[in-house]
Amino acid sequence: MNPTRLVIGTNRWRHSLPSALKERLLQEQCWVDTAEVYGLGRSELTVGELGAGIPVATKIMPWWWRSPKNLPRYSEQCRRRLRRDMLDLLLLHFPARRASGGWLQALAAEAFEGRATAVGLSEYTLPQLREAVRVLHPEGIQPRVVQIEVSPWQPNALRSGMIPFCNAHNIEIWGFRVLGGGALFGQPRNAHQAGVQKALAGVCARTGMSPVSVVIAWLRFYGIVPMLGVRSLTHLEQALNAREADLPPQERQAFEAAVFA
Repeated sequence: MNPTRLVIGTNRWRHSLPSALKERLLQEQCWVDTAEVYGLGRSELTVGELGAGIPVATKIMPWWWRSPKNLPRYSEQCRRRLRRDMLDLLLLHFPARRASGGWLQALAAEAFEGRATAVGLSEYTLPQLREAVRVLHPEGIQPRVVQIEVSPWQPNALRSGMIPFCNAHNIEIWGFRVLGGGALFGQPRNAHQAGVQKALAGVCARTGMSPVSVVIAWLRFYGIVPMLGVRSLTHLEQALNAREADLPPQERQAFEAAVFA
């Protein structure tokens, strides 16, 4: 089985990267995900140091006090910080509270007018995604990616029908907080988390896989591309090693008995 694709999260990138990490990122050609709000633009500035040889996704905040007519200006600011003439993937960071249709149409215009190769959405529920697809369809634009929170500790997206809908519309799912936002190694906060951690420990003991490898292999089964925060070459190598693992079907079923309990 081919290794799982990875997206490198840059929420905590604030300063220039070590040259060894830059070289490895360019070699692997993993997608890098950032946003205008991460470090108030400092993450995008750091990503921009990688040059145009690596695919980059960035996100714009449709805050209620902003107007969608200004999205081209926000997009231009992102491109300037990223040192790019065109964005590989431009997303709305979350569903707009007002003028939702206007934001979606402005997003589509970025692709239609050649300022972004593709567009996507983040933190959309299935009903919101359905509505977004309906709005974008007359514009001749299809979202390429939707970013959602999904992990063994937060599997609600897998129950919602999101996966079959995205499969039917050729929309990739990129999962964030896939390690549970600290739940992987922290103290469980409730019975469900405790059950997942116990089941995860059992899978690791029987297979010799690391906890991160189990989670990434589990996401692969559902076709979800994991987004993992990386701040050092060690973090990157650990993520790359974890993506090689394969989870036997019987172990996945044993694990999911706790995940969906």
